[in-house]
Amino acid sequence: MHLRFANALGLLTIFASANAVPIRRDDKANDNQFFQLHADCEGAAPGGTTIVDIGANSRPASDFPDLIPTLKWQYSGDTIPGTNPIRARLPEKRWTFVNGGVLHGTFVIEQYIAGDSDDDKGNCIHSAHLSCRYLPGEGDPAGLDFIQMVKSSRPHAGLPAGTLHIDPYPDTSADDSPFYFLPGQNRDKYRQAPHADGILFGDSPGASFPEATAHSITEDFWLVLSAPDPANSHNMKLYEGFQWGFTGGCNPVPEPGTCSLLAGLALYSTLRRRKHRCKP
Repeated sequence: MHLRFANALGLLTIFASANAVPIRRDDKANDNQFFQLHADCEGAAPGGTTIVDIGANSRPASDFPDLIPTLKWQYSGDTIPGTNPIRARLPEKRWTFVNGGVLHGTFVIEQYIAGDSDDDKGNCIHSAHLSCRYLPGEGDPAGLDFIQMVKSSRPHAGLPAGTLHIDPYPDTSADDSPFYFLPGQNRDKYRQAPHADGILFGDSPGASFPEATAHSITEDFWLVLSAPDPANSHNMKLYEGFQWGFTGGCNPVPEPGTCSLLAGLALYSTLRRRKHRCKP
């Protein structure tokens, strides 16, 4: 954070950090081909899905609520949460996490869309899709990759609704790493540009609900770049990132008979009120 005195009266003006990593929105180019803020329900129930605004610049990992405590809960203890039966974690496999310095590259959002559909089983499906890249800058650390923290308004994998956790949860893979992707995992399905460079990330979360029942969902994601300490690969430094996600919901349309009943009740209630007002 850079500070500058505004004038001789000693008024202090605080300027946003000049080191904030810019977020380039390629998804909004070409007539918004890869960007959609809101999608209406495709089924009979009115509603839809809306994505969360990303913003123009990244934020330091220290701004993300409870990121380090969540990482420690999931990766620093002597067991691996969520596994059944409970799996032990060896001392040399326990991670430490600290906030790192600033980065010098650029985030590029390739696709960010809201999705809303129904299936042949009477379910409404709210979803979003994000694909992005980070273009490293001069002086950025080696080994950068993405970590993602999640908060959902519905229970997930045995966790109560609203519980912060690192994606994926539980992580039962052999590496037990906080990184979103497994080593060597093919990420090309998330790539919009055939030969685009940079560190690629993609995710397509969704939630399904019976369309005949009123429902809502909020999914928040905090995506941050991190890199291991060269001296100790289990000492992780957290850098820059941004928040994304979606909200969705549907309100079923009453059956025609229900609509007639509701209309009749409303008319009856109106007549009663009028009759009461006419009494002497």
